[in-house]
Amino acid sequence: MKQIGKILAVAATVAYPFAILACLLVFKVSARGLGLCLLGVAALNVLAFSGGRRERLGKARSLVVLGLSLVLAVAALVTNNPAFAKMYPVAVNLALLAVFGFSLARQPTVVFRLACLQDKRLREAGRERDRAEPYCRKVTVVWCCFFVLNACAALCTALWASPVVWTAYNGFIAYILIGALFGGEYLVRRRAMRS
Repeated sequence: MKQIGKILAVAATVAYPFAILACLLVFKVSARGLGLCLLGVAALNVLAFSGGRRERLGKARSLVVLGLSLVLAVAALVTNNPAFAKMYPVAVNLALLAVFGFSLARQPTVVFRLACLQDKRLREAGRERDRAEPYCRKVTVVWCCFFVLNACAALCTALWASPVVWTAYNGFIAYILIGALFGGEYLVRRRAMRS
């Protein structure tokens, strides 16, 4: 059941830009209504990703997203300005930046944890782990830089772009960029770990 909740939460987050576009252009929903939509998506994420001790990163990300989403939703409700509801992708990027950035200070990094899921040998002390940890730390820094740039782009589209451009970037282009960075890093990591 928990897995279904996670799938729904991810689907809601991915569909959010398209839902906002439909609400703005088709259904003519007010910014206050968009603020309520934002609260719904944030609450779904918190319920889905706030698991037990083993899911501390998911819980931390969810709490940061919920906190930022509450601020944005209240701002949308009070000001009746749709730009605040369109800043949800900014909140998600800042939450991911916080989680990845925090892992730089409190080892192991998020990227190393993900690498350990893929290669069980990295969990044990030894040459493989000694080579992987510094590499994963650098990749975590790259992801942090990406989240900063992506949050800036999402903010710019929320404030100054049309709803269609905002949706195109946050619902499509940003995911292509994430996929390209993820895929490129995976290929570089395989080559780096072989040599």
